[in-house]
Amino acid sequence: MSNPSDTGERLIAGKEPLDEDGLLIQTNVDEYYNRVPVTYGVEMQFLATVYPGRAPNPLPEQRPLPIYIFTNKDYNEVQRLTVRLLVVDVFRKAGLPAWTYQGPPKPTIEDVFEMDGPSQMVAGLPAYSQWTVAADENNIFRPGMLDKTPYAFIGIKVKSNKRSLAEPNHIDAIANICEDIGKKLLLRIPPKMTSLRVHVGENVRDDMSYELLPRFLRVFCTLWWFIEARMVALTHPSRHEHAECKSLRKSSRLAIFEDEELDQFIENNGMSEANYAYWNQQMHYILPTQDLTARELKEIECIWRSGEAKDLCQMMEVDTTKLEMGSVGYKVMKHEWGRGTVGFQGICEQAWFDNSIGHNDGHTGTIEFRSLQGTMDPVLISNWVAVVTRLYDFCRRGNTADIMAMISKSKGSHEEYSSFDLLRDLNLPEQAKFFEPLKNNYQNEEEPEFKVPPVPKKQSQADEPEEWPEEWPEDWPEDVPYIVMPDGDVRYPLQELDFLT
Repeated sequence: MSNPSDTGERLIAGKEPLDEDGLLIQTNVDEYYNRVPVTYGVEMQFLATVYPGRAPNPLPEQRPLPIYIFTNKDYNEVQRLTVRLLVVDVFRKAGLPAWTYQGPPKPTIEDVFEMDGPSQMVAGLPAYSQWTVAADENNIFRPGMLDKTPYAFIGIKVKSNKRSLAEPNHIDAIANICEDIGKKLLLRIPPKMTSLRVHVGENVRDDMSYELLPRFLRVFCTLWWFIEARMVALTHPSRHEHAECKSLRKSSRLAIFEDEELDQFIENNGMSEANYAYWNQQMHYILPTQDLTARELKEIECIWRSGEAKDLCQMMEVDTTKLEMGSVGYKVMKHEWGRGTVGFQGICEQAWFDNSIGHNDGHTGTIEFRSLQGTMDPVLISNWVAVVTRLYDFCRRGNTADIMAMISKSKGSHEEYSSFDLLRDLNLPEQAKFFEPLKNNYQNEEEPEFKVPPVPKKQSQADEPEEWPEEWPEDWPEDVPYIVMPDGDVRYPLQELDFLT
């Protein structure tokens, strides 16, 4: 393998982005990559703590305090109000454009009319300029569902705008938002139920070249096929076999093809021998053929024989079959294809199998890394972003001998070639140093983000008033995030936010 420092120099994204006209006349491939920096966006999931009881808060000294609600137990409404509160009170104060609209990235006039006021104010900005705050409706836990506490938990998702590695302080806004949200809401981030996803792409891209399946995507899928286990090993153990980030190597459509199906794809569905000649040469530049089994050679050949990006993206989807309640009251198996450790549905249109359509189907041109556990720790986020963006850029323009060496080493045992060796080969010594003690400290059993006492004893009927006051309690603490009153009004702090309701 060549000197890692040499490889690292080739992996540094350019600092002088060209406009689209400049890219059209650019003929030097290296110059193109030097002038097209890697971009990314992060998607954070967390739970906000809600205290639905009338009894005194069991953690009165905890700061920030949980969200309080009186008699209104509509947690979906609490989610929606919390989302809008974050947009107005956190992002606006931080000077960041944010909305609650979830896509597609370029809203129609009809979409804008249906938006809330704060979202309409930023709807005219360029695509991916806005941060998105949304309710995670799959994560609502009423008291007793998540743990033996009087608290409920509501899921929130925050997606950053497009960030560029060409900006020296590109991670700062993410770090500041994590801190601001942590000051506003009492958070809980269980790794089994939350994740941090990173979408990585290029500052400028040509849609047509992406549809025709560019070389870097073939290289990425080939390399990921062999290093996936070592990348996932950097994350919390609860994510290793998680349903939302299943292994592409074990569960993708390509992985579960029978040998006969692989032969059939190579013969009938792949490109012709004449068209494949060039890609066959490119494949063997990075493939240590002598180290691979016959099955692995066929799998990789399917990647390089794919004629269009949609064919490869669909092969990389995983089986997400699950039990759901049927119309007659019985649970039935619902067979679906979805995203695994990596999602490719932003690469091109029709990237979803069975004509499933996502919000960003083909719009983003990004690869989605999905295996990291939920976190609001800016240091962990920064280091994980460094890892996945470097891997992406390495597949764009890494030395072919280095890629071949990584694949060859990955064929050995984990003891021989660890996750940290992989990071060092990617010229990420600082990230290897960061993740090694973190991985060793991971616990299989998640720990609560805060300690809670036993469930308080229920008040007697004599102590409980017949009716709760409709007026705002004068003695209520001023630093409560907000309270949903029985009539549904939202007060924050001690003032009505009429435009939120």
